[in-house]
Amino acid sequence: MPDIVQGYAESGQPEQAMQLAQSEEILWMLPSVVEGFAQQGQFDAALQTAQSIDNPMHRAEAFIAIARAYTEPPAEAQGIRRFVTRTQARIVGLFGTSNRERAAEVLVQALEATQSISSAE
Repeated sequence: MPDIVQGYAESGQPEQAMQLAQSEEILWMLPSVVEGFAQQGQFDAALQTAQSIDNPMHRAEAFIAIARAYTEPPAEAQGIRRFVTRTQARIVGLFGTSNRERAAEVLVQALEATQSISSAE
C-alpha cells in the first residue's frame, strides 16, 4: 500500500494519496502526500495536511518538503521561472511575501516540530 500512496503523490494526485494513507492508517506516508500537494502548487492543502500530522518527525519532514517546493521551481519552467523570480523580487515589497520568506516561515515550523522531539525525550 505505501508504494501506491507514493505513486499517487508523485504522479500529481495527492488527494488520492491522502485518502489512501488515511484509510489504510499509514500516516507515516503523509509527508509524501504533503510534498505532492506542494509540488502541485497547492500550498494551502500542503500546509493544512502538514499541520495535522501528529508525529513531530513526520511533521518536520512535511514542512521541509513544503519549503523545498517554495524554493525549487518545476524543471520544465526553470527558464521562465528565473525571469519571473527576478522580476518578483523587485516588486515583493509592494505586494506581499516572497516564496523565500514563505519557505523560511515553513522551516520555522519544521524546527519547532524537531525541537518538540528533543524535549519529549
